[in-house]
Amino acid sequence: MVITDAAGGILYANPAMERITGHGRSEALGRQPDMFAGATLDRAVYAETWAAVRAGRTWKGCYTGTGKDGRRHAAELTVAPVRDGAGEAISYVGVVRDVTGEAAMQAQLLQTQKLEALGRLAGGIAHDFNNILTVILGNAELLKAARPADAEVAQATEAILGIGRQAAERVSQLLVFAREGRTMSQPVDVHAAVRDVTDVLSRTVDPRIAIDRQFHSRDGMAMGDAAQLHNALLNLGLNARDAMPDGGRLSFVTEDIDADAEHPAALGADLPPGGYLQVTVRDTGIGMDAETKARIFDPFFTTKAPGEGTGLGLASVYACARNHGGAVAVDSKPGEGTTFRLLLPPVPRVAAEAPPEQPAPPPAGAGHVLLVEDEQAVREVMARALRQAGYEVTECTNGQQALRLFRARRGTFDLVVLDLIMPRMDGLRTFGAMKRLKPDVRAIVTSGLGGDPRLSEAMEAGAMDFLNKPIQPEQLVRMVQRHARRRRFHRRRKR
Repeated sequence: MVITDAAGGILYANPAMERITGHGRSEALGRQPDMFAGATLDRAVYAETWAAVRAGRTWKGCYTGTGKDGRRHAAELTVAPVRDGAGEAISYVGVVRDVTGEAAMQAQLLQTQKLEALGRLAGGIAHDFNNILTVILGNAELLKAARPADAEVAQATEAILGIGRQAAERVSQLLVFAREGRTMSQPVDVHAAVRDVTDVLSRTVDPRIAIDRQFHSRDGMAMGDAAQLHNALLNLGLNARDAMPDGGRLSFVTEDIDADAEHPAALGADLPPGGYLQVTVRDTGIGMDAETKARIFDPFFTTKAPGEGTGLGLASVYACARNHGGAVAVDSKPGEGTTFRLLLPPVPRVAAEAPPEQPAPPPAGAGHVLLVEDEQAVREVMARALRQAGYEVTECTNGQQALRLFRARRGTFDLVVLDLIMPRMDGLRTFGAMKRLKPDVRAIVTSGLGGDPRLSEAMEAGAMDFLNKPIQPEQLVRMVQRHARRRRFHRRRKR
């Protein structure tokens, strides 16, 4: 707060004025408010303010200024005249409220909203592209199988398959950042995730940064969500990249550890005892001081310049660790680099040691599949692959049609292959209605969104398995064969 006389001479300034502007009160007393014009307060704002109050009006507005100490601040300013009994201005009162924190929060909220909107856009684009890629890859694979002896056709289809798989990888990476919903809990190949992330980093980081990976874990398997884990490892890699502007070494190391013996309290008192798969991400960068390290996982906290970071990357790593029932810790000192340790729960031993299934292909015509997919081109390539493998296929374009057919002919379908993303009645609702009609209905669900929360909901509701698009014919047939073996399909006589 600053109070001036009628001529503008400063009569009073409170302690907050010193904190906001950097000017001492003794320095301000007796001087004109134009001492704040220029660096502290924009001259145009200053001129507008005094033009208003000298005309007898109150001026309110916002400005961004720089204190005498160089600190930038955002502020709300109100200046009003104080009148005597005759209505003449005898002094002026200026009140400045520092809103720097609020402005930063608003900017962070706006950035978060932008990221959410970008995530929704990415998810929608990825879904459409996965349908397109299903058609491209599916038809190329069917063509390759139909013309195995034609060298030119084989070469052309291999080229299509190769570039299509690259496109599928890009879409998968896009989906990582669009993930919403609950964490999937299933066996994840952590070594494969590290390979994917280091391959991406090797193409994008400064060539002066050497990247290496060391796999000391016995099998590299953990329980969790592949997309969230991929995102966490990528964030750690990008954070390490930014910490090495002049180059250095980035290492990814996996190992099996005993949380009790090796890492008791550093990773959280609520961490359940037992064995974990640890992924260590180590860089030789600039490191962090104790103050920065204490806040490194706080949402929106960042040491990067405006526009260079949201402060959400390491917060999402922390969230990933907690969502997986694991933990993350950091060791760092200025000039000595940084080490992150991400602990993940291992796959239960029974599941980890179960021998891989090698189902024999069922005989031709060994089952009747109800295929529900709203995209015609996708449905056609899936149906063609199943028919070529010997299955009888009934096609449906939407959930309502599938439900009507299932209600009328529920005893004739051995397996349902059901897309989760359909207009009007989605696959989850359709599957639920089928379950009510026939509790032992067997279904494989598909989705073009790798992080679709309906996938986990469908699995919890009793679906046998799921396929993420883009779906390749061999992949689809192999999964149908696997579940066909568990329940003997039989050819039904036509009445």
